[in-house]
Formats: sequence, structure tokens, C-alpha cells
Amino acid sequence: MRRSTYLLFSSAVIVLAVGLWPFANRLYGEYQRDAQVRERASLVAQERAAQKAYLLTNKQSVLDEAKAMQASGRHADVMKLAARYRLADDADLHAIFVRSAEQVSTQQLLDRMEQLVAKSCTGIQAMQTASTVLSTLFPEVTQASSAGWTSERVDPKSLLPQIRDRLKEWAKPPATDAKSMDNLAKAQSAHTPRLLQPIYQSLLTASDPSALICAWRIKGAWPANERPQAAVKPFDILIWYAPSATERTLEHDVLSLKI
Repeated sequence: MRRSTYLLFSSAVIVLAVGLWPFANRLYGEYQRDAQVRERASLVAQERAAQKAYLLTNKQSVLDEAKAMQASGRHADVMKLAARYRLADDADLHAIFVRSAEQVSTQQLLDRMEQLVAKSCTGIQAMQTASTVLSTLFPEVTQASSAGWTSERVDPKSLLPQIRDRLKEWAKPPATDAKSMDNLAKAQSAHTPRLLQPIYQSLLTASDPSALICAWRIKGAWPANERPQAAVKPFDILIWYAPSATERTLEHDVLSLKI
């Protein structure tokens, strides 16, 4: 009888232990995770205190070093230096970090847009743009061919003064009296490019932003009207391109037009 009671008790203990094991294991796991969280929080607090203590006596030298790097264009190094003291949450150092981060972000954007221009700016696109411009100027012509047209790539550096004048003109109120406009003014007013501010600013102020733009001269002939035997008008159109605000396509603008 005693043996049976012992066996029954032992079996009950085993069943209870097996049943409680997942619960106990979960509790132990949670305890370990809580302990790790507390340990990490303690280490962070210690590091924060150490960074604040260091800046308390060395802040000016750190700021001077960061500003010197920033002045020489070493913005990535500025960000690394500021990140070293991020836990101290110093407002002056954070402001320097933000300025350099903005410069790095802008440069990355400019690099991407230079690649877009190099890849997308083609003579075929320029001919299509010229056809669109002429169609806008002469809407009565519905059948026109680009056969015989020629395209010539133009060095954008030589056009920078004209392009910068156009950029400044965009800030002025557009003309509304179409009757007083010549063909160039009509072509320019028909489409105002939308550029990102960093692109716009770089085109206006950078010493050589030519990698952000391209230009084509298209020459050919356009029908004078819709009549089958209508005379054609020789034309010469100069178009320049820059990355659009979408960062995926190019915007165009007309610099000169003779027809």
C-alpha cells in the first residue's frame, strides 16, 4: 500500500513539474530579458554621464574641431564626431550635426541627379521636346514630320549665364498678354520647369553645375499650316534640361527659338 501511495505521489509530482515547466521557463526567460534591459540601461546611463562630464570641460575644443571640419567640407567627419557625444544631447553640437547632415543629404541628391542627366538626356528626347514646343506654337498643324531634323549637343558651360537669367525670370510674375509675345516668349511661358530647391540653388551659385544640365540644338523645318502643299518654315531651337522635382525625369526650357 505504501509503495502504491509513493508511486502515485511521485507520478503526481512528475506530472505537475512537466505541466509547470513551460510557465517556469517563460518566467526565467522574462527575468533574463529584464536583467539585460536593466544592464543596457545602466551602461547607457554611465556613458551619458561620461559624455556630459567630458563636454563640461572640453566642449569648446570639440565645437572648434567640428566647425573646422565643417568649414573644410568634411561633413561626414563632422557627423561622426558629433555622434560620439550624441548621448550628451548638447544643443550646440546637435545644431552643427544637423547642418552637416543636410549638406551630406544635398550632395547625395546632386550626385543622383547628375547620374540622371548623364543617363536620360538624349537627342531623341530633345527632338520630341522640340516637336511638342512647335505643336504648342502652331496648334493648327496636326501632321508634321521630324524627318530631316538634326540634333547637336551643346556644352552647357557656355550657356550658364543665359540659364541663370532664365532661373531668375521664373521668380517674376508671368506675362499674360499672349498677343504681345514673340514665339520664344510663348514657348517659354507654355512650360515652367519644376526643380528641387537644391538643384535650383546649385544652378544659380555653384562654380560649375554643368553636370546637372544638358542642352541640345535642334534644326529642321515645320509646316506653315495644315495645307498639303504648304510651305515649310526652317527653325532653330535651343533647349536645356535639368532634373525635375520628381527626381525621375528631366524638365526642359527653351533658351532660343528662330522660325
